[in-house]
Amino acid sequence: MSEETLERLFGRNFVERYKKALAAAREIPKEKLEEYRRLALTSIKDSVDFRLKCDSFDILFVQAPRDTSSFPIKQTKAGNYKVTLIWAGSKSLRNQFVSVFLGAKDDAEKLLSKPEKVWILVGKLRERTYEGDLTYSFNCFGIIDLEAL
Repeated sequence: MSEETLERLFGRNFVERYKKALAAAREIPKEKLEEYRRLALTSIKDSVDFRLKCDSFDILFVQAPRDTSSFPIKQTKAGNYKVTLIWAGSKSLRNQFVSVFLGAKDDAEKLLSKPEKVWILVGKLRERTYEGDLTYSFNCFGIIDLEAL
């Protein structure tokens, strides 16, 4: 059901509360995120494609593109936010990009706040084939800032 339909049926206030609750439900608890941070710091250097798997999540080592103005934040019809980041583990023939979907605009802005900054993301990676080449999308549930360590 689209956001417009939800608003028509239940009102704007409901839609805003629902979006906030959905974003909160998608977040990984701080204790678990800390566990993934420790795993990433000890194991990512041995990863061939700058990705780890833990529990049911993928952990990616990514960075913002140099020119973030070429890749603006986009709000989707589902109410989440999409940013384009660079993932060096991509097997795409065209580029090293991954589309990252986040529940909060603040998180999307944070990822693009410093061009070429490196982040560790926790979520679910999806690989698809489009026009004979691989494309990647990532539903992000947690962000680890390496500079904050």
